[in-house]
Amino acid sequence: MSAEESLLPTTTTTAASRADNRLPWVLTLSVGMGALLFGYHAGFSSPSEESVLEEVFENDRQAADLAWSILNVGAMVGALLCGPIASRYGRRPAVLLNCVPYIAGAVLMVISRGGARAMFTTGRLVAGAGVGYSSVIVPLYVAEIALPSLRGTLGCINQLNISGGVLVVSVLGLPIIAHAWWWRIMMIVSLGFVVLQFLPMLLLAPESPVWLCSSGKTEQARASLRQLRGSKYAVEDELQALVHHTEMDKANAGAESSSYVQLFSSQVRRPVVLGVLLMVLQQFSGINGVVFNMKSLFDNGSSSASYVSMLGSILVNAVQVIATAGACTLMERVGRRTFLLSSCVGMALSCSVMAVAVYYSLATYVKIFALFESAFGVARWNTDVGRRCGYMIMFAFGVGPLPWLLCSEIYPSSVRAVAMSLSTVTNWACSFLVTLLFDDMVLHIGQHGVFVFYAAVCLAGAVFFGATLPETRGLSLEQIEELWK
Repeated sequence: MSAEESLLPTTTTTAASRADNRLPWVLTLSVGMGALLFGYHAGFSSPSEESVLEEVFENDRQAADLAWSILNVGAMVGALLCGPIASRYGRRPAVLLNCVPYIAGAVLMVISRGGARAMFTTGRLVAGAGVGYSSVIVPLYVAEIALPSLRGTLGCINQLNISGGVLVVSVLGLPIIAHAWWWRIMMIVSLGFVVLQFLPMLLLAPESPVWLCSSGKTEQARASLRQLRGSKYAVEDELQALVHHTEMDKANAGAESSSYVQLFSSQVRRPVVLGVLLMVLQQFSGINGVVFNMKSLFDNGSSSASYVSMLGSILVNAVQVIATAGACTLMERVGRRTFLLSSCVGMALSCSVMAVAVYYSLATYVKIFALFESAFGVARWNTDVGRRCGYMIMFAFGVGPLPWLLCSEIYPSSVRAVAMSLSTVTNWACSFLVTLLFDDMVLHIGQHGVFVFYAAVCLAGAVFFGATLPETRGLSLEQIEELWK
């Protein structure tokens, strides 16, 4: 038994105590619709940008750019609000509330007619609040209902759903080439995913046992654990561990528990700093730059090239989904640190290759779908998509899913919700900065210089987190808290 395990009540692993319930899987998929909608709204601009520009904004590109970028502002607001709401009212009500901005935002965009710029922009802002809110509540709820042996797998499903949302919206966007109004149908379809989040959470989901214990509702926490673990699982040991750590957290936290002020206390400073820096790494590793305006990279204005460019986007998104699914299946076998460090090194190599390719204008990569080049003359399609696919595989196996998973694990329960809010706001702020600065960086240091910068960030991340980040695989949330004491 490890030192950190010895500090806690242990859970028996006899056959009679093993969880046999599929409910956590169902709830992970249900609450994960919020993450899918995150990806859906984030990726919505790629297929629909030109149609919305012409129909709603009457070719005012500056106003349209504001509407697309304002999603980041809404996401930061939603992330800031989610932590206090989830701390005060509970995780389950917070998940149900997540449906409201998604519905309101989609409806406002759908009913926006020609010239209704303010309405569409407001809808985008409100939907962005839903996106930021999801960024906090989805990994938070999943981490608190999952067994330690499944938390890595279930936690990675968050990133899988985000990637899946981007893929779904890119596939659904194909008809927009022939039907400019199709973007409204795409927004209406998003409401179906809201229903898939709302109904199972309303009818099947218990409250988080962690939150119930922190609120002094021990009997309700016991009932929640029984519902989540199944009839054959001995919940008492797990419950006693939760109660024990709740009492310790309350004793250490004092009057500022569950507030942003508490994040600066000595007891939680180290995990909070690590969580924030994980989010900085994710965005400054170049994910937005590598897939920046993916569709426009291959589009020369013809309908055939537009179709091929959308297929290029779909291919890259599909590769990310497949790679993330692979990470989900292996996360509990390999470990968080190994995946994160390998991902950082792999992304650094990928960015270095892209820097060399851009600098020397290389076109000697293995061709992908050469038929498209010969048929449509899209000369850069093969090499650009191939390079980006390699990068996305490395991203999907570590730097993509792990910041969300680790932030839901490493924060003490007394501040987990508000700490998740802080790290998520950091993520969205960095995303905004990377997107905002991309063109200026290309102008001043060249595209190859940008990729060199991303490679350096990835290598720095590998060194820093290799020295500071503990392995959390197989540990309960309570055992992880002991690592910081």
